[in-house]
Amino acid sequence: MSEPADVYEPGASIGAPNQTPAIALYASGDRQHRNLDYHIKLDAYSRQRIKECLQVGKLSALDDAVRDIKGVIGVGSKNNDALRFIVSNLFVAWCTIGNPFVAVPMGKASYAKGERLHELKLKYQQVHEIVSALKKHEYIELHNGYFDAKKGCGKCTRIRAAWRLTGAFIKYALNIKTFKKDAPLVVLKDQHKKRINITRGRLAAEAKRFHPALISINEMLRGAEIQLRLSEDEFIQNFVIAREGKKEPCTPPNPCAIAYKRSFNVDYQHGGRFYGPWWQGIPSDLRKRITINGFPVVELDYKSLHPRLLYLSEGIQLSEDPYTIQPYGPPYRRLFKLMLNSGINAADAEGVRQAVRNGIRKDSALYADFSECMRDEWLKPAWAAMCKKHEPIARHLGTGAGLKLQRLDSDMAEHVMVSLKGQGIPVLGIHDSLIVPNIYEHELEMAMLEAARVIAGGVIPVENKMPENSQFGARFLRNSA
Repeated sequence: MSEPADVYEPGASIGAPNQTPAIALYASGDRQHRNLDYHIKLDAYSRQRIKECLQVGKLSALDDAVRDIKGVIGVGSKNNDALRFIVSNLFVAWCTIGNPFVAVPMGKASYAKGERLHELKLKYQQVHEIVSALKKHEYIELHNGYFDAKKGCGKCTRIRAAWRLTGAFIKYALNIKTFKKDAPLVVLKDQHKKRINITRGRLAAEAKRFHPALISINEMLRGAEIQLRLSEDEFIQNFVIAREGKKEPCTPPNPCAIAYKRSFNVDYQHGGRFYGPWWQGIPSDLRKRITINGFPVVELDYKSLHPRLLYLSEGIQLSEDPYTIQPYGPPYRRLFKLMLNSGINAADAEGVRQAVRNGIRKDSALYADFSECMRDEWLKPAWAAMCKKHEPIARHLGTGAGLKLQRLDSDMAEHVMVSLKGQGIPVLGIHDSLIVPNIYEHELEMAMLEAARVIAGGVIPVENKMPENSQFGARFLRNSA
């Protein structure tokens, strides 16, 4: 039996159930894909009981499909959980716009104790047997990985649902909305960024106080239709081809990644920002292409948030631009913005200078204009001028104060999201900025100003990062035309 031709449905959008247009990067019938970096990673998914979804797909559908597949490929009962795990990942990839590959490490080291796949309860031998059997019986398209010893790098095996497996998805009416990505609500990491076990004891009890708000916020997100509307060419340029300066393309948005967790550092007074949903991982310029319940969105963010938070901690309301430093003036504003924010996050003065150098190297526009500013001869006097300008908060700079400020800004984001949920308004958090349907721009602004007053004790102005999506802006442009 030959494989059906790939079909692209114009106007399809990320978030729509079972819309999975393939991208035309290969000639008809040629399965050798040109770019294997275009993938999602193996992850854990479970099922959720959503009333409206059960009319389309039943919760037992996955088990029925796996039972059918197992009967064909003949793997033993000890592989049931691993087979279900892999089939779930292939289904989620199939329901991701662009139908990306699933990256499956096939080396034993990836399944060793302490590794992520071991924590997901996957075993090397099981995965190897299942992938081989799925390939043999034409359930998957497979591209073998490799390791280049000379370069010290390689690529793990990529797999993707082939015609026989997609036929099973359709036959058993699997519904992407009954799948959810498994993740803890609260994560605590040590100074080396390794996860700390908080499943029991005092740390677990402390973590639970963050649960009610997270559960409420995630419930709000599950009830909204959140989509990213891109053409096929736009999808390819962002999620298949690596952007300038990047080694790999961005990870395609996972339709199941719509829930938040809070991630803290060392203790619950540091960090705490919200992570998890796919809209945090897409390029920032694509966020204006998101729709919520069919509406275009606006994104508001706090102006100079962390410098203003530091000033408020000293009882001072900052009223001027913190990034214009004399005698350097406005032409150097971009560079001093990088320097001040590096100073807030770095642990010492040398760390600040190194962070500035790295920031210049990574930003082609900064490098073109300020490459000569990477030397200590420029950085040291510039840092002194920065500290003089910000004498009221200079004692906080170069001390790693950023993690404490993240706790404040994440509490502000929580305040906004919970407040707007109470008004029936879905809101997406991107750390110090928030996104809502454009009809609720005013409500978001009021909620953000109130959060700053309640949490930080002062006024922190906000600005619209998407004026072209604003209802007022749209009306103004139409009238002008």
